[in-house]
Amino acid sequence: MAARRRITHRGRFARRGSVSPARRILGFAIPAGVAMAIVAVVVLTPPYARLAEARWRRTCLSVSATDGEALIAAQQRLIDAIPTDEVLTMRLAHDRLGLVPVNERAVATAAETPAPPPGIPSIQRHPRPDPPPLWVLRAARRLQRPPLRRGLMLLAGGMLVMAMLLSSPAHPSDK
Repeated sequence: MAARRRITHRGRFARRGSVSPARRILGFAIPAGVAMAIVAVVVLTPPYARLAEARWRRTCLSVSATDGEALIAAQQRLIDAIPTDEVLTMRLAHDRLGLVPVNERAVATAAETPAPPPGIPSIQRHPRPDPPPLWVLRAARRLQRPPLRRGLMLLAGGMLVMAMLLSSPAHPSDK
């Protein structure tokens, strides 16, 4: 059977159904790449979200531990200073026990920012890290639903089949 020929818009003859190798490669690579991207998102997003949340929690715990260590060190310095610092001892007795020496009188001042009571060490707290992006956590939660996950995997499989069909030769004699 003779091959059918047609005239292209440029006036050259071309065999019907013949496709250049570059177009076949593109016909496979584009749908296959999109399908693999869908599979990668479906498979990798939930573990990535769990990892990001675990890292955030670990960092928050580390910052809290650092703040706790700083508070312990400040309390220890306070405990070490009580026996040797008479002013601190008098302030603690006044603040905690309400005791005032006989020859002194307590006067309240109108300070803009009152000083913290004695015996309460103030430390500078470290800033907490930002949580993982909310959209990643939402996407991971949605991708864990079986119907959506199954649908996306079927879509990716269909695209891979389409990629194989688009890249195959049109006729067995074209090989």
